[in-house]
Amino acid sequence: MAKSTWKKQNAENTILSLCGVAINGLSVSRDLLPKACWESAPEFLRAFPQGAYTTMRTTQDRHCVIALDRHLSRLASSLQALREHQQVEFVDSQDFNTVSSLKEPVILTVREAISSLERQLLSHGKEEIVQNYVVSIVVLVPLKGRQVVARAAAVQGSVSHQPQLLQSVFYSRQCPLAKDSLWVRHRSQLYTCNQKPAKELLLLSEDNTCLEGSTSNFFVVYRQGCVKTAASRVLVGIASQFVEEACRQLSISLVYEAPNLQDIQDWTEVFITNCVKIVQPVQSIYLPPCFTQQRVLDFAVEHYQYTWKIREKVLELMSHETCDVYSDADTFQRKHRQWNQWLQLQSSQVAND
Repeated sequence: MAKSTWKKQNAENTILSLCGVAINGLSVSRDLLPKACWESAPEFLRAFPQGAYTTMRTTQDRHCVIALDRHLSRLASSLQALREHQQVEFVDSQDFNTVSSLKEPVILTVREAISSLERQLLSHGKEEIVQNYVVSIVVLVPLKGRQVVARAAAVQGSVSHQPQLLQSVFYSRQCPLAKDSLWVRHRSQLYTCNQKPAKELLLLSEDNTCLEGSTSNFFVVYRQGCVKTAASRVLVGIASQFVEEACRQLSISLVYEAPNLQDIQDWTEVFITNCVKIVQPVQSIYLPPCFTQQRVLDFAVEHYQYTWKIREKVLELMSHETCDVYSDADTFQRKHRQWNQWLQLQSSQVAND
């Protein structure tokens, strides 16, 4: 390997290992959180109490978050669903229960996490390398209290075309309408039991219908030319919302009906979606042991047509729905100071009690 190539790969590996963390709009140093928080997003989520979370992605300039309002709406609805599921009452009217109550603290915290990451990027990599990356941001709002936590990490700017392998398991989430950080712990146990090389699980119900992926929504293109995906007992992701709009604009029939493994003879294409993978083709699905006649479903990704059309349209739609979290900086700096003054006041009241 040429020395220049080795240096470039080493720089890229270093960039992918960096991340910035912020809590309530303030940057957090590495010595204040467990080491695992800095190593991966799942470990970061496991380090905090249960809460609602969402994973955002920026555009190439790293300051514009795609579909921010949709993420805020999902955070609010997930918190509400979790509180109802856990039967947790609102402590007071200041709890995060609406998009408006979440917007300012989330933007402040996301912006600080990105800024922390960018400082590290510029100190570790050349600009011509750094500019090829976008930012993936995990935002967590714990179920109780008034706290926003964000982790920003660099990911490749180009969306991967690498086909996915799925391992199917019979499992359904207890609170499917919420993006719950506790699910990160539960799914890690399912991965541990998985003997196949798949990095994504396909959750099946008892009637052999396909619900969703462990970190994604699941779509099947049928021979008849329609696309099917589950609408109940699943969390309808933000990327899948863009798929719905893409299908409408492309005049592709999208049917909200969970694909069934009994119909696999009519499946021609399979893809999964989330805000990091966007739209990613599936090459193989490993079936549960009870399927003795056929253990693996293989698909000819090179012949996919619908998936690529939908993917390109989704990318186009996403590019038109962005929010610069650094805009209106003066106003947000003032609100940032007010926010931290409020937190200090709350802390002092708790201490006095």
